[in-house]
Amino acid sequence: MKLKFAFARKVAVGLIAVGSLACLATDTFAANRTWTSSSISASSYRQKWGTAFTSNWAGNTVPTTADVATFGTNAFNQYGVQVQAGTQVGGVRFNNTGTNSYVISASTLGLGAQGINNQSGRQQTFGAALSLLANQTWSGGSGARIVTNNVELNGTQLTTSTDIVINTLQNTPSTLSTVTVAGGNLDVVGGGPNEYINFAVTSGNLTTSDPGQGAGFDSSASNLAVSGSGTFNNSKVGGPVGDTNWNLVTMSGGTIDLQGAGANLITNGYTQTGGMIKQYVGYDAGGGGAFSSAVQATNGAGAATGPLSYDGTLDIDFSGAGSNSFAFGTTWSLFQGVNAGGAAASNFSTALLDNVDPSSPYYGLSFTRYGTEWFTGPATDGTWLVFQAQTGNLVVVPEPSTIVFAGLGVAMSGWTMWKKRRLSKLLAAKVG
Repeated sequence: MKLKFAFARKVAVGLIAVGSLACLATDTFAANRTWTSSSISASSYRQKWGTAFTSNWAGNTVPTTADVATFGTNAFNQYGVQVQAGTQVGGVRFNNTGTNSYVISASTLGLGAQGINNQSGRQQTFGAALSLLANQTWSGGSGARIVTNNVELNGTQLTTSTDIVINTLQNTPSTLSTVTVAGGNLDVVGGGPNEYINFAVTSGNLTTSDPGQGAGFDSSASNLAVSGSGTFNNSKVGGPVGDTNWNLVTMSGGTIDLQGAGANLITNGYTQTGGMIKQYVGYDAGGGGAFSSAVQATNGAGAATGPLSYDGTLDIDFSGAGSNSFAFGTTWSLFQGVNAGGAAASNFSTALLDNVDPSSPYYGLSFTRYGTEWFTGPATDGTWLVFQAQTGNLVVVPEPSTIVFAGLGVAMSGWTMWKKRRLSKLLAAKVG
């Protein structure tokens, strides 16, 4: 009996100890520490966040790396929150903030695995640099937006699912990080040429922008993968077009939108097995002639020598071509690389002609596939458009019954197949 009692007592003590640790863990790890400062003075210490300013937090408890710093309705937050040097926190959450938005500024803020969750329905701004201490997710509710200054990934993995602007995205050299866009809009304005950051867009939108005065996010060491319903936008803040540099680009679904004629996707290799790439055709009547957005598989800075392989949908936006008629042989180079539709590449399964000016000779036309080439019907000026998989070019040609293509550098495979099919139909009609 004594042995049984002693054993039972030990078990009870053990359970009490475990329960005590559980309570301690609940209180210590991922606890919400709420900001309560209500000072109206811009210079007051009560607007500061750090271990020396405990009265700014509920219960006089400053959040640590185990806690979530929580911000809610606060009538006097227009002067922002100043972060003390060396501050680290498990995460940041914004609840209903009333009519105001917070600006968290000053020194670097270390951010742990809880990430950022913006449920305020408003823009929240980090003027302070963010240094990520662990893999994390940034999320938000309806109407939420997060604007940041510098973000240092430190080799971590970041997933975003709300509207976010990152002014400068950096990573520890040679330590690979992945940024996954799983909803919302992520706009990365700046970053260096060797950041070792891979991007994956599974839903939502990723935009890497050239701000017009510098290189923008320009990382030739980074890979880009687009899948699902994700969209990559190649744009330029303050200007109509912009280029981005990548190591390898792959797309199995979603959309890559080059955002305008003259915007180039420069990469060591481009592989599209599904999804849609949207490219733009333009024309400069002032002497510049035909120009377009292009996929340039350059294998680094130099001639186009990288591999190209494509399938899925090609969407050619013709809005930049205006209402012009074009001379025979006018060429827009959409893909540049040694395998542009060659033996190592596949061909698009669908080609679209979009946003054609109603007064253009090509208005109302669509593509039909013949072999490895895509033909429109005849335009009102007697010309045809041909996209050729072997060259990656879109070419203006004369009406097929009156011209042989060879002199224009257009492969004969599609033309030959078209002629054979047309002849077969004529013979069948005669027999009938």
